[in-house]
Amino acid sequence: MWRFSLLVPMLSLYFALANMAVAIAQITSADDFADTVVTPVEQDFEITGGKTSADGGNLFHHFSDFNLDADESATFISDALTTNILSRISGGNISQIDGLLQVVGSDANLFLLNPNGIVFGENAQLNLPADFTASTSTGLGFADGEWLLDTENVASLTGNPTHFFFDGTSAIVNAASLEIDEGRSLNLFSNNIVNLGEITTASGEIQLIAVPENQTLRLSQTGHLLNFELNAPIDNLTATNLPELLTGSDLVTGLTLKDDRPFHAETNSVIAPESGNIFISGELDVSGKLGGEISTFGKDIQLASAMLDATGTKGGGKITVGGDFKGEGDRPRAKTTLVDSKTTLDVSALENGDGGDIIVWSDERTDFDGSLLAKGGAKGGDGGFAEISSQKTLDVSEGWSKRINLQSPLGKTGKLLLDPTDISIINSASPTTPNPISSPESSSVLFDADIAGFLSSSDLIIATADSGSELGDITIGADVFLLWSSGNSLTLQADNDITIDSSAFIFGSSTSFGSTGEVVRFEAVNDINHEGFVGTGNLDLEFIAGGNITGGGELSVRGADITVESTNGLIDLGSLSTQTSFLGEVGDITVRAPGDITLTSVSTRSSDSSGDIDIRSTNGFVKVTGNVSGFRTPSGESVSIDARGCLPFSETSLPRPERLPIAQEYSKPELLLASKDPVTRPTGGVVTPEKLLQSVELNGAETITNPSSFQHSQKPELAQMLDVTGCGAADESTNGGVYIFHAGNGEVPFSVGDASVNGTAGAITTGESEILVVQNFPDTEVRGNITIDTFDREPEIPDTPPEGVIPDCFPDCGFSGEGVPIGEPTESNLEIEPITLKLEKIHEQTGVKPALIYVFFNEESADLTQTKAQIKTHTKNLNLKDQKAVEVESIQWQFNGDRLSDFINAATRNFLNPRPVLNGKDELELVMITYGGEIIRKKLPDVTREDVMAEVANFVGGVTNPRLTNTYLPPAQNLYRVLLEPLKADLEKEQINNLTYIMDDGLRVLPLAALHDGEKFVIEDYSMGMMPSFSLTNTTGYIKPGDNQLLAMGASEFSGEDDLPAAPLEVQIIADQIWDGDAFVENQFTVDNLLAARDRTPYGIVHLATHGEFRSGNPEDSYVRFQDERVSLEDIEQLRLNEPPIELLVLSACRTAIGDRQAELGFAGLALASGAKAAIGSIWYVSDAGTMSLMTRLYEDLQAAPTKADALRTAQLSLLHGEVRLENNQLITANNQIPLPATISNLNNPDLSHPFFWSGFALIGNPW
Repeated sequence: MWRFSLLVPMLSLYFALANMAVAIAQITSADDFADTVVTPVEQDFEITGGKTSADGGNLFHHFSDFNLDADESATFISDALTTNILSRISGGNISQIDGLLQVVGSDANLFLLNPNGIVFGENAQLNLPADFTASTSTGLGFADGEWLLDTENVASLTGNPTHFFFDGTSAIVNAASLEIDEGRSLNLFSNNIVNLGEITTASGEIQLIAVPENQTLRLSQTGHLLNFELNAPIDNLTATNLPELLTGSDLVTGLTLKDDRPFHAETNSVIAPESGNIFISGELDVSGKLGGEISTFGKDIQLASAMLDATGTKGGGKITVGGDFKGEGDRPRAKTTLVDSKTTLDVSALENGDGGDIIVWSDERTDFDGSLLAKGGAKGGDGGFAEISSQKTLDVSEGWSKRINLQSPLGKTGKLLLDPTDISIINSASPTTPNPISSPESSSVLFDADIAGFLSSSDLIIATADSGSELGDITIGADVFLLWSSGNSLTLQADNDITIDSSAFIFGSSTSFGSTGEVVRFEAVNDINHEGFVGTGNLDLEFIAGGNITGGGELSVRGADITVESTNGLIDLGSLSTQTSFLGEVGDITVRAPGDITLTSVSTRSSDSSGDIDIRSTNGFVKVTGNVSGFRTPSGESVSIDARGCLPFSETSLPRPERLPIAQEYSKPELLLASKDPVTRPTGGVVTPEKLLQSVELNGAETITNPSSFQHSQKPELAQMLDVTGCGAADESTNGGVYIFHAGNGEVPFSVGDASVNGTAGAITTGESEILVVQNFPDTEVRGNITIDTFDREPEIPDTPPEGVIPDCFPDCGFSGEGVPIGEPTESNLEIEPITLKLEKIHEQTGVKPALIYVFFNEESADLTQTKAQIKTHTKNLNLKDQKAVEVESIQWQFNGDRLSDFINAATRNFLNPRPVLNGKDELELVMITYGGEIIRKKLPDVTREDVMAEVANFVGGVTNPRLTNTYLPPAQNLYRVLLEPLKADLEKEQINNLTYIMDDGLRVLPLAALHDGEKFVIEDYSMGMMPSFSLTNTTGYIKPGDNQLLAMGASEFSGEDDLPAAPLEVQIIADQIWDGDAFVENQFTVDNLLAARDRTPYGIVHLATHGEFRSGNPEDSYVRFQDERVSLEDIEQLRLNEPPIELLVLSACRTAIGDRQAELGFAGLALASGAKAAIGSIWYVSDAGTMSLMTRLYEDLQAAPTKADALRTAQLSLLHGEVRLENNQLITANNQIPLPATISNLNNPDLSHPFFWSGFALIGNPW
């Protein structure tokens, strides 16, 4: 399948085709150098002869006429070497095809070229093994030459065509039902195209491209660039335009002439005869298991009573009309795009999977009255994405919200983008705007019931297009009130500036009582000028600009967060306030800029709660002319003001008695006041730390922190230290505590009563405790609810830590099987010492530096078992590192992974039923154990299960669809930030290079290798593996992978399953060419032969090139397929792979129901259930060619690698870096060039560097 770009100088052409049919002069050869032979055999015309390219791949035919009646057929006869059959008609007449086209003898693509036009009548049919292209181009371009009218030597014209040359006004009209095989491509390339019939290719690709005259259409195969070219006119060529074609054809097409213009009576449409136009009625269908792709490109595009269907039972496809996303990229863009009310574009997922993408674009005008559907699957999946845009005028008719459906019954709703040039927001009460979305005069957006109605079901993005000389502004110049019924997000994106001068621009949600992550977002490439008022109810409010955010306007939210961020400028606004929701929730306020930040006031208000306030300028000052205030805070929020320039507090900011009332009697919030330069007043004079902190009301259990105290690894510059001084006794009516951190580090004591160096000027007193003057404390001191603490001292861990500091055992110790009480000495009641000893041993044996990482969500639900206990360790070299050791909770986490022991021990064999209810608010924790004995625990309180699982869905959706190129990168980077980055410093300190993850529900089939740090994939730094549980993983007896004997088995055909045509070759390469192993293929691939072979030889590695399915439901629904039977996961122990235990089981064609917790338990338990120490399997089915590519390199690397994880990593990197690739029908590796069989060599060479092809192969169990 090709991608293309039009080479577009704006020259006008005549449209071409219509109601066609004719009494036909049938098929005659051109009687020239091509030596084409046409032999009539009854009603069939057998076509032989022709000229071939030097490699035999391209067969060229030349005809004078080419026409078929309804009862006739044309049969192109070729041999197995033929890849493309290229047929040109040059007699000066249109081709009228009302019969059958077919190819025999090869799986070749068929090209049919007639510069005078082609008409497919209603009886036309295709019986083709591969792609079909009909075109009115005058010639073709190849890598090494061109095929034009006078070209005789075709020997050098090898490979697929890369150019189609056009120099006419001709047309293609289709009134037939044209269908080709699943996954194939059907292309119509002409100056003008009319489709009134049906075009079908299940899960394939349909491309309709109307090329203006004197243009070249360039096709891009992998690695080829696209550019724009203007053709030189071709002499002596007279093309047939559309009206002429209609009068010259007798075929029934549904088109007539009306006032000398083509007319379609069924849709009452007049079809413009100018070149570059497309008219589509009828149906374009690429539906299937996965929706395919429909692309329609031309100068002017009209869809009337059309159905474009790219639905899929497992995921929607893509429909592109008139241009790519936001008009970007090299694909041609339409001048106008018209979609009528009877047209439907559908990319929905029908059963499982996400809805697809729909793009409708024009450069000058888009009129959209049709329906868009991009629904998520009924059984799971998210809604898709749709864009209706124009670089200038966008007109979407009234009632559009009812015709656009991006919803999902079980997943997230999709997003809609509306994208004209400039936007002026007006109220629904305005009588001046005739159209609900925009008008050509005002480009205004009417905030009416359609906007609110759509937001009740899906996210909406309204953006200005990048239009070159046009401004691309958004202006909000009228008071607007908008209320919708459920929580979805509205985004306004300006390619230039956003201006808000309305007095009220208010959003709300009528059903939500607090923010659930939805947002009202104002985003400008340049500046935001806000002089009005913007308020939201239960929706986060964000102002994001590349330049300045100014104007002094106010922002106010209820029950949600405010974020104001300038990337390259300053911020100057009025008041920012968050207030309580109906549930008592109050949000946070975050302000960020590299330049100065000036605000009138900042407040988070609630009767019993308060949000965080975080204001930071990286290079300028922070100035709040009014109050910075939060009220009662039982949950311990913080106020942070950080200016890398200075902190100028005005006289009105903190009047005497100056106070910053951030907290009262409940908990331990933090106040951070940081400044690179001295703190100053506008009236002059330096505000010393003493004076500044007299401004702070220490009424509660506050933590006062100065980052300058943390910046010194040696003796600090004492003048930069924060002295907590002179605040006197706290309000004794409250019983809060005081927490003071300082940077004395045991070298400079903290002095209560002496602030000259490091200390306070007076006593520290609370309602319960006091420290009187003068006392010095070199180390941490705790007096009741007063704590003075210092840093850079690692806490010493006693042999038996105090109760309540650390859980008894780590996340894989909570469930030991039916009938076994928690806490008794079972394999699940894990001690830490055996883990560290094993990791240390692996380091000694292999040189690898391993670490174990537990990833789990801390369950707070009362109905879950929670146990307090102590770590059972007797080694003094174990160190616990935590963000704050005092915060380590003594709640045991019940790791559901150890429910795998149910499968081994329980009679019911029901371990595939995960916990019925998971709490989406559970917070993420990481615990790492290293080979050096370090134990590091990181709590991520702001990262919940629902946050992570949402990113997992986006990540997997992007990785598993290579057509979406790099859409996986943002979620891959987000997951990296929470699953690995918090441990990065410790990993670097310990020089860790091998990571084994033990994951919570929903994460056990995550393609960890594709996580990305913004510059490179994780796999480029670490070898990776996953364990369902350390206690249940066989880690005994290290054996170097290359020292094992190998057994490889597989088959190409299975009853009731998809074929695996490359499996026998894969087995033969692994067992014979790479490893000196034994092989069983096809009908020898049986359970009996596996058992007998294992009885004779204790193979350490067993490779099965077969299907492995891990599904939801009963255990018997998950299975490994042999040639003659399925072995369910419930019965897999009959394979006796633990007699003796094999080191590695490899299943090269697994498929797991991603996102299903039952299925992932099955995949994670594969090694345990089979008795193997480790298993490598594919999380999703890749392809024969892709699988064989990775497996070939994997076994090359296993022979020399120190561990199984290292071998898999090297194999994955070889695909990522292009060292293993498919090229010229060969598999190229570092050590081999392997010819591929025809069953897979005729496929387009995929780009194996995409993580789809390598990250889905996971190592489960013992990675060493």
